[in-house]
Amino acid sequence: ILANEHVTSGNWREHWRRWRGLTLTTFALQALWPKTSRGFHLANLMIHALNGIQVQRIVLLIYKDAILGILAGLLFVALPFAVNAAGYIAGRYAVLSATFAFLGVWLILAGYPFPAICCWIWAVWAKEDGVVYAATFAAVQAWTGTPWYFAALWILPPILFGLVYRAHIVHYLKVANDSGMTQGGLPGSLPQPEHGGTVLVETLLHYPFWMLGLKQAPYHGSGIPLPGRMRAGGAALVLALSFTLAVLRPEFRLPLILIYTGPWLAYLFIRAPDALMEWRNYSSTLGVTLFFVELFRGSGPWIWTPVLIYMMVNTCWQSTAWRSPEDLWGAVLNRGYGEKSRAWQELGAAHKDQNQLAEAEVCFRRALDLNPNLAPAMRNLAVIYTIRGQMEAATGMLADCVHRCPLSAHSWDHYGMLLEMVQRPGDAEAAYRRCLDLLPATDHAWNRLGMLLFARQSYTEAKDSFARAVRLSRNPDYVWNLGWAAKESGQSEEARAIMAPFAGKDVPMTTEMVAPPAMRAQMQGVTR
Repeated sequence: ILANEHVTSGNWREHWRRWRGLTLTTFALQALWPKTSRGFHLANLMIHALNGIQVQRIVLLIYKDAILGILAGLLFVALPFAVNAAGYIAGRYAVLSATFAFLGVWLILAGYPFPAICCWIWAVWAKEDGVVYAATFAAVQAWTGTPWYFAALWILPPILFGLVYRAHIVHYLKVANDSGMTQGGLPGSLPQPEHGGTVLVETLLHYPFWMLGLKQAPYHGSGIPLPGRMRAGGAALVLALSFTLAVLRPEFRLPLILIYTGPWLAYLFIRAPDALMEWRNYSSTLGVTLFFVELFRGSGPWIWTPVLIYMMVNTCWQSTAWRSPEDLWGAVLNRGYGEKSRAWQELGAAHKDQNQLAEAEVCFRRALDLNPNLAPAMRNLAVIYTIRGQMEAATGMLADCVHRCPLSAHSWDHYGMLLEMVQRPGDAEAAYRRCLDLLPATDHAWNRLGMLLFARQSYTEAKDSFARAVRLSRNPDYVWNLGWAAKESGQSEEARAIMAPFAGKDVPMTTEMVAPPAMRAQMQGVTR
């Protein structure tokens, strides 16, 4: 998050205009303070606690019982089902979106449906799948006794949203979530309608376990050992039992509405890389809380006390997975559901960041044993070989990587850098050009290509490459290179304007800058 220039740029107007702008703005505000992950985790917990207060208010409004409301708020905060959204820093998108959804539910129950439209807008602005909260609001309003045709008006906001953001949504559905996965050697998602069916079956099958804090994993739900047809049958049984309960016990209708309507429904239609992600279902925790409130209403402390203790202990255990990257991906490997090559790769990356190269290499090799086409694992193995000075092995690994994953732009970019290191500039240039053919928005490749062109004194072409890099990112190294290329191509006035931010400063040289140290004083002269 702190490496994201959209977070740290300080351009608040840009934050508010971007997709998920509300949550992005909260990240940007926190980036102004000491840059530690603990602060981001703490902010997530504070938002989760605020949601617990809202649950207390909703229960108080429904049952007119202050003690029951307090117990419901405590239960909501303690439910293990919420851990993977509140513990995951980027899970704030879901947690913050649910904050406004819960406020909208309270407003509708209190008899103020029109202000709930504003809550829906803020929920969508926090995370785009919040558009499905319109279905939640419609169902809650129908539950209050409002005529169905009035509740059905909630279909209008999503239609307007779809018309305004049609181009982005089409791109998101067709490209965004799959392209990076498949190009990097991961399987990507299933096509529709198979993907929607998988989301429906797996979510319904896991819900009874999730309510009890079972079958959870930080990255996605734990496996339930049932063959394919039995999985579909189990999901159908859960749905049938829920429908029967709603018919026979009307008091459970609102909890079931809040469990089964929410952002997870969007993924019946959106082809996401993972069919089962628990933090998408964070808002369902409100429904789970009301389900237990209805189940234990009228019970004494001999019921509520052990329930709360069990939930809190389970939540504390589940939350240990979020202490470090090693804990996170280790928990995914132990408890996760589905293909594990990505988890091995991410665990290896965590070891590599700690300079534990032997452990990292073992993890990357385990990942490649499961998925020989996993580009990130091959790239990381090449990095380890490079650190050890095994340049021939590193070059061979990346050559195999781009052969197996020819559409992975990042792999071509890495291959180009390694080819530069082994003094093969012609091949490196070809690798960068292939990267840019696949992904023209790769600013690093534009800069490295410009450096190669600059080295062979093709200053005009180099300037064009640096200009492309600067348009994509205002990295000071890129700006420096652009100014130097402008100077060498005879455009001194333009060079002075470009280099103005560096005037009078001792600019530290990096490997991403073209001017060697001996030219530093001369370059300073260009700025005056």
